Amino acid sequence: MPTVAETGLAGYDFKTWMALLAPKDTPAAIVDRLYRAAATAVKDASLQPQMAAQGFVPVGNSPAELKAELASDYERIAKVIHDAGIAPN
Repeated sequence: MPTVAETGLAGYDFKTWMALLAPKDTPAAIVDRLYRAAATAVKDASLQPQMAAQGFVPVGNSPAELKAELASDYERIAKVIHDAGIAPN
């Protein structure tokens, strides 16, 4: 099996991530409270070694930053699918 570089996919960039998501109609105050709690947790020095041992690089993006990241990922992946000529069966 060829490596990604051997397939000719220039500029290949792929990462995985985790996020805390809530239903679309969740009140902003609840979203903010969840965000602040999660951001506090990923900055907790006692949790960082555990997260690092599992391969996590904690970021703690805001809801707006996550939304922008998702939009960027969707756009990038859509281009890859289009350029590769991938179509559903």
